[in-house]
Amino acid sequence: MGELIWLPTPLTNAIRLGRLCVLDGLHRLPSGTITALVRLLQDREVTLNDGTSYVSPRRWLQLTKTLTVKELHHRNVYPVHPSFRVVGLAVPREKVARRWLTNEVMQMFHFFVMSQTTKVHLVPYIQAAVPLCPIKVVEQLVHVRTSLLRAANDKGSPLWVGSEDIAKEQYKNIRTVEDTYVLPNTNPYNSHEKQILEDNVALELPAGAQATILSLRQILRIARRASAAPKGTDLNADVGATLEAALMTEFMPRPERSAVRSILREHGLDLEARALKIAAASGMKIIEANVDDIMDDGKTAYVTVGDVVAPVVPPSDAALVPYTLFFEIPQHKLVLRDMMRDVMTNDHMLLMGNQGVGKNKLTDKLLMLLHREREYIQLHRDTTVGTLTLLPSLRDGVVIFDDSPLVKAMIHGRVLVVDEFNKAPTEVVVVLKALLEDGEILLADGRRFVKEDSPMLSQNATSQNILSIHPKFLVIALANRPGSFGCCRRRLLPVVVRGCAGLCWVVLVLTLFFSFYLCLGFPFLGNNFFREMGDAFACHAISNPDQQSEMALLRQYSPNLPEQLLEMLTGAFKDLRLLTDSGKLTYPYSTRELVNVIKHLTAYPNDSVSAVLENVFAFDAYDPQLRALLFGVFRKYGIPLGVDASASQLKGGRGDRSLLAASRPLPPAQKVGDVVERNETKSTNKRIITSNL
Repeated sequence: MGELIWLPTPLTNAIRLGRLCVLDGLHRLPSGTITALVRLLQDREVTLNDGTSYVSPRRWLQLTKTLTVKELHHRNVYPVHPSFRVVGLAVPREKVARRWLTNEVMQMFHFFVMSQTTKVHLVPYIQAAVPLCPIKVVEQLVHVRTSLLRAANDKGSPLWVGSEDIAKEQYKNIRTVEDTYVLPNTNPYNSHEKQILEDNVALELPAGAQATILSLRQILRIARRASAAPKGTDLNADVGATLEAALMTEFMPRPERSAVRSILREHGLDLEARALKIAAASGMKIIEANVDDIMDDGKTAYVTVGDVVAPVVPPSDAALVPYTLFFEIPQHKLVLRDMMRDVMTNDHMLLMGNQGVGKNKLTDKLLMLLHREREYIQLHRDTTVGTLTLLPSLRDGVVIFDDSPLVKAMIHGRVLVVDEFNKAPTEVVVVLKALLEDGEILLADGRRFVKEDSPMLSQNATSQNILSIHPKFLVIALANRPGSFGCCRRRLLPVVVRGCAGLCWVVLVLTLFFSFYLCLGFPFLGNNFFREMGDAFACHAISNPDQQSEMALLRQYSPNLPEQLLEMLTGAFKDLRLLTDSGKLTYPYSTRELVNVIKHLTAYPNDSVSAVLENVFAFDAYDPQLRALLFGVFRKYGIPLGVDASASQLKGGRGDRSLLAASRPLPPAQKVGDVVERNETKSTNKRIITSNL
């Protein structure tokens, strides 16, 4: 109890038992870590931290001539199994990333370049994997994938990321290795076939990691979704909307988004306008399941969202089923409908959007409708692999490792909600990649969870700490939107000009650094996990509601506030979000702030709108340019802010501020709020103005 012990890793087990060890994500390791395997892969010898030594079979035979096997084992010396092999999986490096494929690494492996699969091979494979998917949809998906790959390697396309030049530089030395061309049905010594293969490799080089491409995993998921679509669904529009969500076109810069949509339309996929979708969803109904029917074992209850009907089973622990206050608006009903379709196909989901757009609300409402139990975990920058899978606790002076929410969800078939998915380091988040893609994960305490149909679940699986993942286990990841390099390009030039004008290189360097930092989305963004494992999820882009939906939401929070005030507030916040998308603002003012303003005005009706709004912008008090930009937006909609805000800040109170709207013709007076005007002369006369404000 309390002692430190060493447990064998998968690599050690492969060395001892002669298995095949797959090193997935080899490109993520530092160069020094990769070269630590040189002695093992070339000399077939390695010494572990606990003193155990593994020697090559040839040296083992020499040692057995002088010492017995028992004596060698007593000295912790063991042979490397002759069948031990290592397969490394990696992706090409990016132009701005470090070069992991060094000369030392190239001498350790035989390399095989995996080119993009062509239509001739993809279509039969997809049809065999998803036989119920219409052949037209399969061909459309394959054609879209081919067009995106061509655009990624086309220098004249907005989707080009320099992938062809990067890949050619990356593989120029590999093509000189003869083993690269030892592929099935390929003669490496036939010069004609070798030249054809080399040309194909040059034409079908893997696109860069930042390229907008459609992976095979995404194609299979969309095909399954299309095969399970409700009757009467327009597959062209449904597949087009699913592709846009999978590629996250909502968060792309405008040129890239237009290029992707042009490719989708080129292949016959209908892209319905967002306003039309929201208008069509206004009549969508949500019919909750009857709780009495759920608890009755003789009946089956169903929940309905639009045209999607899902069965509901009674939870084993009702205390884990979330309950939330949720007001229905058309945009959120559309998202709930799409999420319920993914739940029925048991696809893990990713909800991505700015902070405060309602990702947690939507998730809790979905689980509340389905009566599904929830396990919750929130990631942060200090999250480690150990804390993701096990929770240490001190009991009677001994450190005990309890199951984390992830492990509990796998055992009991619950829904794991992973909040702030983008905050944790990428090497921590990708631990979930093997779980989501392959259905397998190895914990720090030696337990291994596999899919229920895995051949590893034999009769003695319990003794080997091999457990089955519950078939209803589901992951819903919540993350903030990724940064936009287009935003950086638009903001960088004026910052550089201002820095050079001052002839101060220190200021220039700092402004360049912070402009790059801000364009990455500070403070709400973390690591680019979407590039690493975004295709492992069924993606949903969550944006702020449109103005009409937002007004409908605010009316339900506060039905007594004037309609004109709601219209002015929603219009001002809409303009603030446009400024955020254009890169002029870094804080994404969301529906959450607007709802809090409405709640405050409802609870304290005597407070002025100006005072409540200035609470939202209190952190911008010492940035005059930013305050001028923000207050100009509100004055555009007739909300007077910031005329004398600095004096009020210094006084520590409200002060006598002149808060007048811009001069314009006004309709008949209707009292909405009180605005105090201060006379600019030395006189202390005051008066109350009543207007449409």
